[in-house]
Amino acid sequence: MEIQGMIIDVFETVSGVSKNGKEWSIQKFILNTDETHPKKILMQRINKEHIQKYPITKNEHVKAYFDIEAKEFNGKWFNNIVAWRVERI
Repeated sequence: MEIQGMIIDVFETVSGVSKNGKEWSIQKFILNTDETHPKKILMQRINKEHIQKYPITKNEHVKAYFDIEAKEFNGKWFNNIVAWRVERI
């Protein structure tokens, strides 16, 4: 899926190492959509190389390509919106 909008906030990248020794990175950001009734969406990028190669900043107009996935944790379900590509418009 894809959506366009203005980045209204970008959070610091968080990195770590999983139990099996694999490195991971997550950068979250808020996108305000370009719609008649704009929506604010919390999205995240999880590809370390993409985060470093294509930095994003506040007030940039972008197109985000993303997937939505639900995950269960302790009996509760949560949605993750993962932007696998973000490009400036």
